[in-house]
Amino acid sequence: MNTDKKARQRQAAIRDLLQKQEVVTIREFCETLHASVATIRKDLTLLEERGCLRRVRGGAVSTEGTPRNTVYVSRLHLNEQEKTQIADQAVRLIQPHMKLILDAGTTCARLAQRILEEEIPCTVWTPNLTAIQILSRSPKITLMSAGGILDRDHNRFQGPVPGEFYADLYFLSPDGFCCGQATGTDREESLRKRSFASQSDKVICLVEPSKEGRVAPFEIFCPAVTITEKGISSK
Repeated sequence: MNTDKKARQRQAAIRDLLQKQEVVTIREFCETLHASVATIRKDLTLLEERGCLRRVRGGAVSTEGTPRNTVYVSRLHLNEQEKTQIADQAVRLIQPHMKLILDAGTTCARLAQRILEEEIPCTVWTPNLTAIQILSRSPKITLMSAGGILDRDHNRFQGPVPGEFYADLYFLSPDGFCCGQATGTDREESLRKRSFASQSDKVICLVEPSKEGRVAPFEIFCPAVTITEKGISSK
């Protein structure tokens, strides 16, 4: 088979993978397509130039028509570098075999990607559909999720944490954060987040720049630990 035909087939396979998954890492592309890192990087650059995908740290996401919600996907790329910096700091707090609650939101989805990359054995409860898709790829992670209705605007399921589940860490993603107080725009979702906090030993608030200094209508929690792109702060 000539080189051009092999490249076209490989690039078509890359696009197919991105239709099936929210985010695909370079390592996953290499393993699935039996190609080198250099080859995959070249393919991703070409496909990005054609508007077929968007490269992100360590992988890519599709920009083509998919069943995914376009509002959510646009938020996935907002303050992308800062979310990555927050996730890099947050993942260091996770010890093997911890029980975690991972909130809805794109920053927590980025943290899920880092947990996968670090291959941390742990138990994760999350309503975050993107995080579920990412973490389901690891046999080292015991994954639990809410049932209930799918909120497509936020890519999350609406349901409570089981009463018997108690987490070591809850990674909270608020709609607003000001003066040490996390707040939410939706009353029911804010109540759910309070419940998550009550079932956790420690609450870690992940605050990306668009949330910092913003006050939403409903109070959630005053977390002991806050992570921004600038670092970790504790009360």
